[in-house]
Parts: sequence; C-alpha cells; structure tokens
Amino acid sequence: MVDDSLIARVVHQLELAGLRAAADEGPQAGGFAVQPLDDKLQIVWTPSDALSQKAFQAMTNGEFEHPDILHMGRVKHAMAEAILHVLTSAGVAAEMSADDLAPATVEVQ
Repeated sequence: MVDDSLIARVVHQLELAGLRAAADEGPQAGGFAVQPLDDKLQIVWTPSDALSQKAFQAMTNGEFEHPDILHMGRVKHAMAEAILHVLTSAGVAAEMSADDLAPATVEVQ
C-alpha cells in the first residue's frame, strides 16, 4: 500500500512545477493523474478532451496511423518524460514504467 504522504508529495511537486491535476469529471483540459497500484504510484498524463476525442475518432475509423493518434502518443510520452524529470529533480525516486501495457507511465515506489 502506498503512503498518503508520498501521494501528497508527488502531487505537490508536480503542481509546484506548474502542472495541473486532471479533472475527475466534466470536460478535461488535460493534466496528470496519480494512481496508487499495490506498492507504487503510477503517474500518467491525460491530453485535453479535444485531442483525445480526435484520436479516438480516428481509432474508431480504423485509421491507426492518423496524425492525431500519433500526436497524442507523442504528447503523452513527452509529458511523461517531463514528469519524470520534475520528480527526480525534486528528489523523488521515479522511473519510466517497464510494463509494455503501461506506456508513457512514470512510477514511484
């Protein structure tokens, strides 16, 4: 189980860097989400609803190489790298997930 103080520290450091947490409800402007998973935290970036909807529509149409899908993937990876650097700069032991099913995910233990 992840300690609540670690969650608060991670959120605080990301907010100090100027990043915002993703909204739980309603239209999303994008942001980070911190998700406890067993003994670690996973931090993911959510693009805006506008970009996500464009990419989802392209996927629904079977256009898997559509520029909006590729752009969304690149944005998620770029933001994961930024989150990783922000946290490690703040002294948090963070790393990119090695799980192929969790791409563009930062993990903190």
